[in-house]
Amino acid sequence: MIGDGSDAGNNRLFNGGISEVAMYNYGLTAAQVAAHYNMGIYGTTNPPPPPVGPSLKWSPNSNSGVWDTGTSTNWINVTNGQPAVFQANDPVLFDDTVGVPTSVTVSGTVSPNSITVNSSTNSFAISSGAFSGSASLIKQGTSTLTIDTGGLTGSVTIGGGAISAGNNSLDVVASISISNNATLDLAGGTFSGGTPITVSGAGLNGEGAIYNSYNDTPGEVLNITLAGDTKFGGSARWDFAAGAQISGPHNLTVDWSAGAGYGQWNSMTIGSDVLGVSVTNGSTLGMTGMDTSCQNPATLFSIGSGSQLVFYGGAFNGSMATAGQVVIYNGGTTFSGSTIHVLTGGIVYMYSPGITFSGSNLIFEDNCQWVSYYNSGQNNIDNAVTFNGVAHFVTGDHSMVYTNLLSGTGGFVVDYYNNEVVLSASNTYSGPTIIGSSGNSPEVVLTGNGSISHSSLIFFGGTNSTVAHLDVSGRSDQTLTLASGQTLAGIGGINGSLVVSPGATLSPSGSNTTIGITTGANSTGAIAASGAVTLNGTTVLKLNGSGVSDEVQAGAGITYGGTLSLVNISGAPLAVGNSFQIFSGSSYSGSFSSITPATPGPGLVWSTNQLNIGVLNVVAAPSITSVAQSSGNLIFSGTNGRSSGTFHVLTATNLTTPLTNWVILSTNSFNTNGTFSVTNAITPGAKKQFYLIQFAP
Repeated sequence: MIGDGSDAGNNRLFNGGISEVAMYNYGLTAAQVAAHYNMGIYGTTNPPPPPVGPSLKWSPNSNSGVWDTGTSTNWINVTNGQPAVFQANDPVLFDDTVGVPTSVTVSGTVSPNSITVNSSTNSFAISSGAFSGSASLIKQGTSTLTIDTGGLTGSVTIGGGAISAGNNSLDVVASISISNNATLDLAGGTFSGGTPITVSGAGLNGEGAIYNSYNDTPGEVLNITLAGDTKFGGSARWDFAAGAQISGPHNLTVDWSAGAGYGQWNSMTIGSDVLGVSVTNGSTLGMTGMDTSCQNPATLFSIGSGSQLVFYGGAFNGSMATAGQVVIYNGGTTFSGSTIHVLTGGIVYMYSPGITFSGSNLIFEDNCQWVSYYNSGQNNIDNAVTFNGVAHFVTGDHSMVYTNLLSGTGGFVVDYYNNEVVLSASNTYSGPTIIGSSGNSPEVVLTGNGSISHSSLIFFGGTNSTVAHLDVSGRSDQTLTLASGQTLAGIGGINGSLVVSPGATLSPSGSNTTIGITTGANSTGAIAASGAVTLNGTTVLKLNGSGVSDEVQAGAGITYGGTLSLVNISGAPLAVGNSFQIFSGSSYSGSFSSITPATPGPGLVWSTNQLNIGVLNVVAAPSITSVAQSSGNLIFSGTNGRSSGTFHVLTATNLTTPLTNWVILSTNSFNTNGTFSVTNAITPGAKKQFYLIQFAP
């Protein structure tokens, strides 16, 4: 009920619906009333000025469909309902009146005060002739207005449905406002003067608030303000030309899935307040000349799965996050944005050398791809790099040079067929470094202070130890040092020296599958260093029958130390006479502190007396064959020693004493035939003694 609350209002019923209700205890100003009107009609409090109410309405009665001046009675005077002719400066209305012609032919030049099209059933098409004056155009309702008649210079307000502006019909209007999920269809028309457009919404039926349906690839110079999150679309390609700009604190979605497929932005400006741009649904957005386009480097370009962002020239200073593809064709391009984030499934292709990344961070998620090939040279990666997962690097034709820190919990798998991945920082990433099998030269290069001492696994996926997978010759110490907790495995070479620190593991050959990529599938093989090899950690070597085994090779000397761990993978028990070449170097020194397992099997021992030529043998355990007492001495002798080898006599008073606590009583040599004899004086009153024969290293 509308009234003052008294009984007098009981019969004043409002038969309708009310929305956007606001109650005040004071009278509103004209500006406040206009703001309410605009919000209800246009979805914003600041559109073009409200239109003057229409004085003429398109008539259904004997209407020829011609819009002329002073001749045809194709109109109705809305004040008195009588037939009327159009005169200059009349406001006009096209609505859903049944029976009106929807094809409107402008005859000559007409000069309306305003044009309002408020229709959802009738889809009007205005063509021919010309407009003059500063008339405004207002579109309401859900239908589509097709207009091919040019000359309008006033404002255009699209508050519902769509306007299809063919034949450049709106190219000189003062401004355009698009709201309420309405659409401006460019229809192949070109805007060249920086027309201001205030826009929001996904457009009619979600097709895009700005859309193109005609395939002549217009290059638009528009000054676009995002009044809300907005979508661009099209069944035909349309581009932004140099001088165009987009601003507004909202997100923009680019979706060419209606058929356009592709659109290109050329030397335009992205305002500092734009939150982000998303390329979706298999769309491709091309860019050129976008060197300083982003006024805020944090403006994020998000590339959806199956979509592409393609750079044909120039640089880029925004941020990117891609689950689709980013393609960079031209060298000399610098990407100086704040962040480039390659998401799971995302791919970045670099088809040229001379590309530089110099922003604050490059982030890789698990199972993304970083692909670089075609044309010789190098690309410089000056970004800090963060691995949140394992990335797939594909490197060919030109080197990828990383000068900044690589960190994070992930790592990378590199496939390679030419040139290198060069690292010059003391990197801290803790995931794997998996180096593929292709190529005839180093694939990962450490220069200066470059190191990968936190990478949990370094794996060479090759089959030939003479092919260098890792080059450390450019480091000051020319050495790869494995730190505690690291493992080096696979088959391949190191250009430089190798040091295996206590707590680190060296384990040649084997198989590795990371992010679905299998590198190496070899039961045995070798890891080689062109320089010296120093073993202080655990060296794991697999034995696969006499003469077939893993091997550690050195171009210089090998220094033994730490633990030698031996694994029999042959399927048959080890036997006397088995011999394995497990080390190769120009010289040999040092000794292993322990060998596991302690023996090759029952009645067998490891013979290390040929480790001075890198050979390990399986021999029968020494056997005491006789014990005698003579002239106050205990004499025991036996066989199965090493020819002319050295042995220790160990003693203890308790048979259960741990071996490490037995005391060396004497050191002796086997005869050339491996026999031995030991004489010990018997001390009257001494406790009982037990004796062991132990090979000396």
